[in-house]
Amino acid sequence: MEINPPYGYKAIAPLDKKTRLKAATGALPEFAGKTNVVPLTLGESMLASLDYPVAFARNGETGPYVLVAVMGLEPTENLFVSAENEWTPGIYMPAYIRRYPFCVTRPAPGTAQPGTPSLVCVEKEWISEDGKTNFDDAGNPTPEWTAISNFINEYEGDIDRTRELCSIFADMRMLEPFQFNGTIGDKNMSLGGMHRIDVKRLEFLNTNEIRNLFKRGGLATLYLHLASLNRFSRLLSLKTERIVRAGQVNGSAS
Repeated sequence: MEINPPYGYKAIAPLDKKTRLKAATGALPEFAGKTNVVPLTLGESMLASLDYPVAFARNGETGPYVLVAVMGLEPTENLFVSAENEWTPGIYMPAYIRRYPFCVTRPAPGTAQPGTPSLVCVEKEWISEDGKTNFDDAGNPTPEWTAISNFINEYEGDIDRTRELCSIFADMRMLEPFQFNGTIGDKNMSLGGMHRIDVKRLEFLNTNEIRNLFKRGGLATLYLHLASLNRFSRLLSLKTERIVRAGQVNGSAS
């Protein structure tokens, strides 16, 4: 059975009661500082929108839409992670990063029987014969693992609700592509591949569509998303600071 690791993970293995793991160090996963978008869920959208632009993205032309936090203006940068791989204090950290090194995944299509349940997995490099299991001698989960397991399960449930809402937005043709453009000194900055709510479509929604969005948290999400787009100016300012510190340009952002 083949298991595909989610983005940012190298190789994962199913977790069981006998799996021994290294002690947590508190360090950020390596991928956190090397990506400019991180998946979000509905439950995070309020906190995330206070710090980042929240947008929609998709894999290719036909892939499903996902809700994301935009954290950089270039593909391999996160403006909220320092050169020492430390998260900016006071800035919301998405659950996608906080769950590491654990994740929940399904076997790759065609590699398992239909109905095969999802699996709780761990990054393989965290497995160590000298480590500790997440269960005591009686087979009961430790308090630490109980807290982590609850967090993972809640996160997975929120992922399903988020996917459903993104699908509804797409079916209602409410998403339009957009691109951010800015300048830093004499350097042009541009970031595309994103989608946003088409405000013009809102006035054409019927009563049933509005009621459906309200029940699923869609109205709150779309307004948080639209308001958060002003945070691109924050990304431009942070990018300017990095470039100026590196001595690459003089000037202001606009």
